[in-house]
Amino acid sequence: MKPRKGRSIVVLAKQRFNLRERDVQNLQATFVPFTAQTRMSGINIQDRMIRKGSVDAIRRHVEVNNGHFPAQVDTLVEGVARQGGTPLVVAEGANVLGVIALKDIVKGGIKERFAAAAPDGHQNGDDHRG
Repeated sequence: MKPRKGRSIVVLAKQRFNLRERDVQNLQATFVPFTAQTRMSGINIQDRMIRKGSVDAIRRHVEVNNGHFPAQVDTLVEGVARQGGTPLVVAEGANVLGVIALKDIVKGGIKERFAAAAPDGHQNGDDHRG
């Protein structure tokens, strides 16, 4: 099962690029799981290495594969972060493909729910130092 973030990216890719699912076993694909050490995940399909992750992790991945990390990617990443989103960078081998901007969806009435859950006015959970 893909994490929620992974599912939303797959849905977007299918819609934007008219992609269709295939039998993964026929593709000879190997999934690369996310780890806290690598800060990226991806898939190897035959001789292709596709990775998604933090800007620093993908920069290292691209450079280790003798690629160039474009300066405009840093600009895009900074813009996503300034708007409160989480930037992820996608690369295939030594080439940066783009930046994904993840944004949390806040449900209506959330402020009221938090106020009802903390009637004593405390705002940080267990921290009651005043």
